[in-house]
Amino acid sequence: MILRLVVVITLPAAEVIAMRALHLLLCLVPLMPHLALCYPDYVPQSACDWLAPWHEPYTDPAEGPAPYKLRIYHSQAPAGIPVPVSVVGSQPFLGFMVQAHDAGSGQAVGSWQVTPHIPATTMTCSNPDNTVTHNSRVSKQLVPLAWLPPKGYNGTVFFKGTVVATYTTYWTDIASAPFRVVSV
Repeated sequence: MILRLVVVITLPAAEVIAMRALHLLLCLVPLMPHLALCYPDYVPQSACDWLAPWHEPYTDPAEGPAPYKLRIYHSQAPAGIPVPVSVVGSQPFLGFMVQAHDAGSGQAVGSWQVTPHIPATTMTCSNPDNTVTHNSRVSKQLVPLAWLPPKGYNGTVFFKGTVVATYTTYWTDIASAPFRVVSV
């Protein structure tokens, strides 16, 4: 004769809710890598290599002229003094990433300064704060920025960047007119 013993355990409601939450979390864990590839509020470090978004599904940049510009306001600037530059669009955009490049070497130079009321943040690609990018998914048409040339620098510089209109539509290699930085 086999004797069966059945034990019924009743859990308080709070423990049942906790167990269900844990079960839901365990079901979502496999999706985490996909969720981590969406970057509405910042740009991942891996974007430094391409100055392009890393959104799934991976799409090529839009073709044709970009409806966005990197606007500069001077043809010459003194080294060590902030240079105003703006990301400007004829239509709204969600994200951007901009660097200043030495026209001779192509290397990113200088650093960016951001203030709390501007939807931007700096990131370090090859040098500290040498890249500026969005920090908000809010739609925008104008983002005023300030780039700081290195002290003692003499050379020709241009701004280069990417602007993201929608999750899968973006333009790369947007460049400003070149301008001269002179040591004072």
